[in-house]
Amino acid sequence: MTNLTLSAVYTYPVKSCAGIASDRMILEEAGPRYDRRWMVVIQEDGHWQYVSQREAPQLALIQPSIMGDHLILQAKRASELRIPLEGQNGEAIEVTIRKDTMIAADEGHDAQAWFSDHLHSPVKLVRMPESTIRPVNPLYAIPPAHTTFTDGYPILIISEASLASLNDRLIEREVEPMDMRRFRPNWVVKGARAFEEDSWKKIRVNGIVCEVVKPCPRCVMTTVDPALGEVLDPHEPLATLNTFRRSAEGKVMFGQNVIHRGLGEVCVGDVIEVLA
Repeated sequence: MTNLTLSAVYTYPVKSCAGIASDRMILEEAGPRYDRRWMVVIQEDGHWQYVSQREAPQLALIQPSIMGDHLILQAKRASELRIPLEGQNGEAIEVTIRKDTMIAADEGHDAQAWFSDHLHSPVKLVRMPESTIRPVNPLYAIPPAHTTFTDGYPILIISEASLASLNDRLIEREVEPMDMRRFRPNWVVKGARAFEEDSWKKIRVNGIVCEVVKPCPRCVMTTVDPALGEVLDPHEPLATLNTFRRSAEGKVMFGQNVIHRGLGEVCVGDVIEVLA
């Protein structure tokens, strides 16, 4: 039997901005350290709503990095933005992401101006304070389990073989193959069969037990080319996924949502044990 191993790990400090590939990841209570701790919001009808690549594909062109005690954000034709990793005493504002409403901290005027200029829209950058707890959907995970500004769960896992299978079908349809950045996983698995992750219920990585709780439904955000920050084809990869990854509810699934039940470090090369 081929060993299953982690071949890549990613964090996405600002929701919908580019990710950071690294060789190690620290798992904290809410998920990977610094993952989706920040989010762009816009005011609509008096409420602060989250902004993603669905509305602003150019978010994909903002590249974060962690340097010392700062989050660094870089974009073309803009000076870098530096955000202290330790929370500042920003104004507390109520924000909404999907069906959840919670308290976030405004990162201030400089961040507001930087993002508003990049998106050509009056937006704010907010941080999730440590005091804000956002539970995952109890229909799919036994409490306690919580997450940050993710789409709902702390970890997304996809195998290399699953992407290869999708790309084979894209090529058959005369569509350019796509890289993993389209699908924004936290963990990429080597050694699995295509969509083998669909059958996992419980796994262990470096001693940390994780529950595989729910397939990930995909949306129009996957149509954004991450290298260009543009939608060149509004149909793909969703049209191809729809031919073989359509659920009974009519959604297309790609990747699995995971909840960790322990804290610690995982690294590229770690073996993944399937426990159930």
